[in-house]
Amino acid sequence: MSQITLDINKDRTRGRIFSRRAFIVLCFQFSVYAIVLIKLWQMQIRDRRLYHVKSNNNRIRVKVLYAQRGNIIDRHGKILASNKIVHRLILNNCNDKERNLEAIKSIATLLKLNNKQVLEMHERLKQCDLLSKIVLLKKLSWEQLSIIKTNIYKLPEISIIDAYDRVYLLGKATSHLLGYLGIANYQELKKMKNSHPVDMKIGKIGIEKSFEDQFVGKNGVEYSEIDAKGNKIATLSLIKPITGNEVSITINANVQKYASEQLIGKSASVVAMNVMTGEILSMASSPSFDPNIITAGVSQEYWDDLILNKDKPLLNRSISAISPPASTIKPLVAIAAMERGWNSNKRIKCTGSLYIAKRIIHCWNKKGHGDIAMTEAIGGSCNTYFSKIAVYAGINAIYEVADKLGLGQKFDLQLQRLEKGILPNNTWKLLNKGDRWYEGDTVNISIGQGYIATSCLQLAVMISRLSNGGHPIKPILISDKSKIQQNIKLLNHKPIFNYYHLSKIKEGMYMTTNRSIGTAYSSRIKNSCCIMAGKTGTSQQVSGLTNEQLDSLFIGYAPYDKPKYAIAVIVENGGYGGLVAAPIAKKILLKIFQEEENIL
Repeated sequence: MSQITLDINKDRTRGRIFSRRAFIVLCFQFSVYAIVLIKLWQMQIRDRRLYHVKSNNNRIRVKVLYAQRGNIIDRHGKILASNKIVHRLILNNCNDKERNLEAIKSIATLLKLNNKQVLEMHERLKQCDLLSKIVLLKKLSWEQLSIIKTNIYKLPEISIIDAYDRVYLLGKATSHLLGYLGIANYQELKKMKNSHPVDMKIGKIGIEKSFEDQFVGKNGVEYSEIDAKGNKIATLSLIKPITGNEVSITINANVQKYASEQLIGKSASVVAMNVMTGEILSMASSPSFDPNIITAGVSQEYWDDLILNKDKPLLNRSISAISPPASTIKPLVAIAAMERGWNSNKRIKCTGSLYIAKRIIHCWNKKGHGDIAMTEAIGGSCNTYFSKIAVYAGINAIYEVADKLGLGQKFDLQLQRLEKGILPNNTWKLLNKGDRWYEGDTVNISIGQGYIATSCLQLAVMISRLSNGGHPIKPILISDKSKIQQNIKLLNHKPIFNYYHLSKIKEGMYMTTNRSIGTAYSSRIKNSCCIMAGKTGTSQQVSGLTNEQLDSLFIGYAPYDKPKYAIAVIVENGGYGGLVAAPIAKKILLKIFQEEENIL
């Protein structure tokens, strides 16, 4: 009996132990099921969107479609600046240094890059301090593009983007006008509202800079389904990019190219414009630079050579360089004298020198011009005559006329670094030199020397206003119908000068180029359709210079009887105005008539 009881107790103990074990197992199973259920709830309900995005990222590629920069065209629609498509190799994530180094190694092996190219990629890795993505290779060849696309699944760190390089079709001929593009710095990138390539380039100078906001278009985006190897299966969604705005300028491309060619090898500038509308047909500066090279990216050594070049190729001499206007100012002085009552027919004897304002003034004609009146004095550029009538007129009258003709003024061409120049008078001298104005200062002004300094653009505006009947048109570079109409309306207003006074000035400038006494007689235009009138100038800033060190100047217009086009030419260290600047002006004016009027 006791044995039976003992066995029953043992069975009961085993049952209790089994029951506890079963309970523990059941609890464990329940916990596992609970955890699985909770995880499923998290993944399918709470975090559904997160995993949906991750899933999409594994099968959907988002590609930004970068907008093209707007073109720049000339007055007739000829393209001056455009774009060409290029394929760039991009490092997607700068954070993992080791993987990036491995990626560069793989790319170098696949594309068989040389040591220099590999070093350049390592150098670009330093940009990771500023950017989340960087360009490893700027331009992939078709062969390289094919190799990368074939092996893209092996290189998750890199991608290919389609970008655009800026192309300047006239190269050096328009560099100072259009400017160039450069990599946007960190501060500039932060200001960008639109999505941009990792090597975003923006306008640094010229029209490219002034119209940056208009040139930049609106980017598009493409959503594509891809397979495990990264190959595109289908386009899911596409928003096309919108190209930036086009900007039209008043320049005639053919005239601009021709004008630039006339300045090769010289430090010089040219501005040619329509005297009725104010449209600038050509604005050339030499020496120049190739904007295509700079926009593509240059070494620091190349850039330093450009900046330190003694001939200053980056300087737009047409608007940023100022110098004495020399004898081109004499028509202005003549008007000032006549406004004060000087008789233009009164003759003055020129013997080659004149004692005036307690000093001796020498005429360029050492033998003298003899008895000479105003028109002959303009044609022959007599220093003696103009020294005398300048003292008669006085600096205030000269200043007033110069101001009306645009000297000492900045014009809104939407370019940078326009120089105002120097238009001096008694107030200016007191403020800048701490001394009063002397009669000798007026004599200096009469022959375009002394304190006065002008730009090529200002001289072009001056001759335009003198030739169009005395109407104060303003120069226009960016095509704008409203501004052109404003200038045309001015032609119907009362002129700023007396008609008779202007007629005497024009008669004198006609003699400059069309009479043997004239200093530019050898550059006369014989074709009756476009007879040229003008005024030469030879600037000598320091006494004792040789002919080769004299600045050569010429201002002119044509046709003489119905003025339409005006031009100003300055050649630094060129020699006499009639021998150097005037022939250049003649050639460019003839080119304008050929291109704009279909003459010759």
